[in-house]
Amino acid sequence: MKIVNLTRSMSYLSIALGMLVCGTYAHAQSTVKTMMTQDPARWTQEDVTPAQKLSTARKEAVNAQQQSLDDCRSLPSARTAECRAEAHKNYQNDMADIRNRFGV
Repeated sequence: MKIVNLTRSMSYLSIALGMLVCGTYAHAQSTVKTMMTQDPARWTQEDVTPAQKLSTARKEAVNAQQQSLDDCRSLPSARTAECRAEAHKNYQNDMADIRNRFGV
């Protein structure tokens, strides 16, 4: 009798575990699909205040510099130093432009 109850309990546990795994997998798939088809809400929110605009401009300048430095890594070593110097100069020019635009 105890073995039958134990077997039945194990069977119910297996079914519950299977349902949990399937439900979790389905939820993960729908989340991934949503993430792939929709931009995060913060990407569509326009900068309203001068502080927000300044912050975004700074982030863009930093990211542009990082992209330039990443591009420099793919060049032959003889040109890397020149490329990095140009990336730094462009960053300084971008930041100077930001300071002029926002009066910082």
